[in-house]
Amino acid sequence: MSPRFWMITNRRRDGEHLNSKRGPVTYCLLPVLCLTLSPRALSQEAARPASLIVDPTAIGENPKALAEFQALVAKSIPQSMWRPVRIEHGDSPLRLSQRLYNYPDGTHPEVAKSLAATILEANGLASDAPLRTGQILKVPPLPQRPIGRGANVESVQIVDLPTGALALSPSRSQRNAAVQFPPKTAGAAPQLKPPVPPPPAPGPVSAPVRKITQEQDAAAWRLVGSTEQITALAAFLAKHQTGGAPQPYFLDPGVETVQMKRAESKPVGNDAGALPMSWRSLPSLAGVNPRGSGHLVLVDYFDKTFDDESCPHGKRVQEAALHALSVLGAEHLAQQITPQEVDFYGHRNALRSIVEEFIGGLTPAAAVGPRALLQAALDRSNPDPDEVPVIFLIALYSKLINDPSVSVVSASIYSATQWFPVLPSRVPDNQPILFAALVVTPLTVEKALAEPIRDFFNRRHDVATVLVGGWLPASGSELGQLSDGGDDAACLGFGVGWGGLPGMCLKSSEPGTSFATPTVAALTFAYSEYLTTRGISVSPSELRMRLFVSVDLQRTLFGRRAAPGVPRPETLFRESNSIILTAQGGIEDLDSASGVLTVILPADGTAPISLGVQSFEARALEVYADDTCAVFRPESGRWEAYRLNTLALTISRNGHQESLDLQTFRARQYQRIIVMTKEGM
Repeated sequence: MSPRFWMITNRRRDGEHLNSKRGPVTYCLLPVLCLTLSPRALSQEAARPASLIVDPTAIGENPKALAEFQALVAKSIPQSMWRPVRIEHGDSPLRLSQRLYNYPDGTHPEVAKSLAATILEANGLASDAPLRTGQILKVPPLPQRPIGRGANVESVQIVDLPTGALALSPSRSQRNAAVQFPPKTAGAAPQLKPPVPPPPAPGPVSAPVRKITQEQDAAAWRLVGSTEQITALAAFLAKHQTGGAPQPYFLDPGVETVQMKRAESKPVGNDAGALPMSWRSLPSLAGVNPRGSGHLVLVDYFDKTFDDESCPHGKRVQEAALHALSVLGAEHLAQQITPQEVDFYGHRNALRSIVEEFIGGLTPAAAVGPRALLQAALDRSNPDPDEVPVIFLIALYSKLINDPSVSVVSASIYSATQWFPVLPSRVPDNQPILFAALVVTPLTVEKALAEPIRDFFNRRHDVATVLVGGWLPASGSELGQLSDGGDDAACLGFGVGWGGLPGMCLKSSEPGTSFATPTVAALTFAYSEYLTTRGISVSPSELRMRLFVSVDLQRTLFGRRAAPGVPRPETLFRESNSIILTAQGGIEDLDSASGVLTVILPADGTAPISLGVQSFEARALEVYADDTCAVFRPESGRWEAYRLNTLALTISRNGHQESLDLQTFRARQYQRIIVMTKEGM
């Protein structure tokens, strides 16, 4: 085990509350220095900085992108930490930036000009302002441009964004000797070693800020800062990455291994053994032939048991998915379920290839960090049974997201230690829809640092992620984290009743989001295959939206879940463009539907909301007897509750159009109208 940093946690039974009062967590930062943190400290993301390894030479192939990136880095460093520089005879803004950051005449003029403009703006100078000899300017402490192809890929320039401190790390073996994770005191800046002496105080120094000798030889930059800073910089690079080219950056998690837990729970009241009888066989699924090209991947432990488990957690998760397909009448899709083992140390030789493949997709300079993380993982001699290298999880999700044969991915395991970036910054348009089980904790999804839950939450607006809680139908209660504002990209699945069939290890009395999640994932996978068989192509975000508008809404959870209910298969699997649900549970098919409703705003006044595909403002509406309604808007990605004022709809059925006002809507005992379309989006 590395003497730099490791974690010791109190053992916790599966399903017990995260950050509960069971006990504190002890972090050992050095062999002789341990720090005990209260459970509340686990939810403070700012306690550990993130870092980004960048290959500037590769980014330099797109000079405009490199110029914008340098400007973003400069603006990420507080101006109070910028360095004073004395202007020399003959200096111009362009010449100053060229000399400071090693962009000589003719080399990346766009970058040098951008840096010059950034310096002038920060000093309150016009773009055409002349510089005077002896004038003092503040300049950002940025890394030097490497010398190019002759640069050493194992040498790294380090910039600590909060403090502007600069350092060199001479080799991959000292990857974390340069930046200690986490800092010895919460909120303190990371200690950079070896330190680069700051400019003499109090007076300014003449350019260059520091000697450009060894720095030119360092092919990579490591930028250290807050999670928000680093993820924003990574997102910029992902946006400008050339398709098919090696990735020129790596978002370093700053931690080597984590302990993965299982998202189970304990039986609640009379829910033990309750069967999800509201799901039934769908005749439309009988015509979906196994193609062998689309797959549902379950990420879990399939060969190892923990504590008092009678069989591996992954086996029971797979049985829940198989049971769901059986209930839906889609047993023939079972062969397209693929188990993905996460027990890295139990399958070291087989699973390391996933990491090596990931590293092979990076430029040599950007690969310094992940290669060191892989080596550290391989060097561990006595890992804990549930310990998994973070670099493996990152590589695994990168592989799954970029595999066109993967339609749906479901994970019912989590790490409750700290945030780390599971998902790649860049995802393809045809990415699989990603599911993760929520866990039982008093902390909301916005505050708890459980992965991959937190990263799925953070990326919900640009990646099709779904978090799943558990619904206990007999008691009318639910399992799993709630959201502070209902913007969590989460729905519910039946949290009990799966399993119990002959030959199954999973008992129907075993509750938990662990088993709710793969069943909702299996439903989504079956729907994806259903659409594919009919030649209908929809985007991952559209697929998630259709899943969310199909749920049986639980009004008590409005504002705490994006889609507060369990998806209803009969609502999801429809041939028509639009549908109406009745209060008695019936479904009527429509050719089309559109219109406008007005809602009463909390601060008085009213606002119109259009319903339909063309306007795309709202795609579903549910009306209640107490003059309230629920509206699903794709822009927000969640169901929202309003006071309903007026309703004016036009529906088309069998070529005949008719108008519906609020009185008619209620008189016909209509409850919900959903606007669908067969065309892909």
